Amino acid sequence: MLAAIPMALWHHSNDPADRQRLEELRKAVGYDWRTVRSFRSKEEAGHEEPWFAYLAGDNPDYPEKILAAAQAQVRHRLARMRAYRRADVAEADIHLWQQCNPVVTEALVQLTWGGPQVIYNGGLPQARVRYYDAGRRRPGLPASVAALVSNIDPQATVVDLVNLDPEHDRTVIVQAGAFAEHTLQAVRYTACPDHAIRRGSWAPRPSPGKSDSVPGRWCHGPFGIDLYIRTDPCASPGAGPDAAAAETSRSAGQGHG
Repeated sequence: MLAAIPMALWHHSNDPADRQRLEELRKAVGYDWRTVRSFRSKEEAGHEEPWFAYLAGDNPDYPEKILAAAQAQVRHRLARMRAYRRADVAEADIHLWQQCNPVVTEALVQLTWGGPQVIYNGGLPQARVRYYDAGRRRPGLPASVAALVSNIDPQATVVDLVNLDPEHDRTVIVQAGAFAEHTLQAVRYTACPDHAIRRGSWAPRPSPGKSDSVPGRWCHGPFGIDLYIRTDPCASPGAGPDAAAAETSRSAGQGHG
């Protein structure tokens, strides 16, 4: 049994029993869930097992491995596009174009949103967090800002934000849930203000309100999230008076945390 459906169920419910089913499934199968392979499926998925192992704490290299696999798929598909350029296709083959599509999303959904890939044939995206570029007023991370979700426990969802731009500040809005269906209740973080980005130089800083300025180029913070309590989801940050429900982290000095 593949882990896509059980992973989506556990992510949605946060029920310990659903996580235990995944643990039992992992023990029952005959392969190592830490293994990452570069392949294409029509679901643009298939790496739920190594992602679960990463979240369980015993697959620490998963982010590097899944990004490398995704990049390999992009290169492979671009090569297919070049191979079929100006070539006649005998029949309308939708799978050919699927195999040539260079857009890969699974790695970014898992690593930056802390969510499973969308279930094929009509599933809605799930996410612990989602980002908006406050400067350009659009969805997504600002230019040069990277994000990594390493724990999806609603009481301690761990997000690392890094501004890779050495000169310019960045402002990112962090929303709870893919559709703002969750609420951020608590934010704690440490920030590294210097260029070396040394973990030893982080200092704890309180986060008393809904909106905070977070100095530093690297910010590491556990978020406390209440799941599925918003009665007015789908409101984008800045769209109305409820926009304050999203946490705003603003860079100061050399970069963003």
